[in-house]
Amino acid sequence: MNLDYATNNGTKFSKIIDPGECMAMTCDWARVSLTYGQSRKDLLNSAKWHIGQSAYEKGVSRTDEKIITAMGLRVLDEAHVKVNSGNSVATMLAALRGTYVWGIVGPGGGHAMGYRNATVSDKVGKSREAIEFFDPNDGLYICADLTDFKTSVANEIDTYYSDLLRDLDVFKVAL
Repeated sequence: MNLDYATNNGTKFSKIIDPGECMAMTCDWARVSLTYGQSRKDLLNSAKWHIGQSAYEKGVSRTDEKIITAMGLRVLDEAHVKVNSGNSVATMLAALRGTYVWGIVGPGGGHAMGYRNATVSDKVGKSREAIEFFDPNDGLYICADLTDFKTSVANEIDTYYSDLLRDLDVFKVAL
């Protein structure tokens, strides 16, 4: 898994983002990816992230569908399952095709992230498979294949978010 761009650059982002912003940042990443076929840091719109922060302050769940629709996306499908390890999260996500906004929620709070497994066209129109993992705390990772995705994401979750392992909320999104 290779970091394509970082969000912890010390200017508009921080390693400890405000509660609720992770959902808005992930929705923004999904919107940009679906609109342009790729995500670039300069296309993200930090002015919209207050939507997630405001919803959090009002007590709306971090992975609530209302935040997703407020960010200009449609929810095509959703799933809510119990999880107990990074491997269980990564294995479930790896079975999906499309663009997803997902979050894990547990005793330690919650965190929203993104996953994309889709056929995309590059600048010259050549198709390729894109397997991406977006974590607002770190940035956009490009995975070589599904095995790379599962191994890397399972490790990331177990290392940094193990206190959030209880509920997995997954939303397939579209424009």
